[in-house]
Amino acid sequence: MSFLAPAPIMDTGVTIKNDAFFPDIALDAMRDVQRLDGTVTAPRLKAEVEEAMLYVNGALAAWRAQRTSEGYTSLADVKTVGGNPVAEIDGKTALGLRYTRAVFCWANANLIERYRNFDATATGRKEDDVTRPGADELRRDAAWAINDIVGVSRNTVELI
Repeated sequence: MSFLAPAPIMDTGVTIKNDAFFPDIALDAMRDVQRLDGTVTAPRLKAEVEEAMLYVNGALAAWRAQRTSEGYTSLADVKTVGGNPVAEIDGKTALGLRYTRAVFCWANANLIERYRNFDATATGRKEDDVTRPGADELRRDAAWAINDIVGVSRNTVELI
């Protein structure tokens, strides 16, 4: 029996600064939530998280402009949208949680497309397919998080 140890994680404590409105993203949190080990190198993870932040920030640009015109200076300050209170869980707003989810899911989808987790056996690969979300599912989750922020219903459409 052989054992392959994952590569050490080299980006412990690294936080990517966002613009003044949206929250910063900690790479440790991304690794923990998305179950990424050291085989995803620090430069690769940082690049994909930065790209995801740019994508999500762009997708929320119009929504952000509306909140800014209402006098909000950061996502954390937004406590009501359209007169409705923003839910809070564990001291965090639903908007902040969903923003982070969108970034994490989008970044992980990009990572998955570039290289797959590896295992020496076909059984291991099959189990990975069943237990880990694929890029499409992660992009769906990111899109749903963005829709939840802007107040658009979630839709799933299939061509038959």
